[in-house]
Amino acid sequence: MRIGLAQYAMGADMGANLDKALAMLERASLRQTHLVVFPELCLSPFFPQYAGQDASRYLLSMNDDPIKRFQQTCRDLGIAASPNVYLREGKSTFDASLMIDVTGKNHGVSKMVHIA
Repeated sequence: MRIGLAQYAMGADMGANLDKALAMLERASLRQTHLVVFPELCLSPFFPQYAGQDASRYLLSMNDDPIKRFQQTCRDLGIAASPNVYLREGKSTFDASLMIDVTGKNHGVSKMVHIA
């Protein structure tokens, strides 16, 4: 199994960060990578380093477009990915790593209670 570790600078624009992440999946698939693991909070700046910051604009649910785009890209490329996002489930928020397989199905979420 070939595992890729993604590393890139993240700015405040979630769409631009998502484009970078999906491009990394494309490059990894060309290198016959099976799984790409993304950095913590891969669609936003690492806001927990700043106490008291409102990070609500970075919150996602499992049905939001960025997650669906990760799933679609995994399906299209036949590659698995583990992106980490700021996730809302009900009234709770988590720093969450997803496990998306080559068919685009999410097989689980590893949730940490977020410090922000």
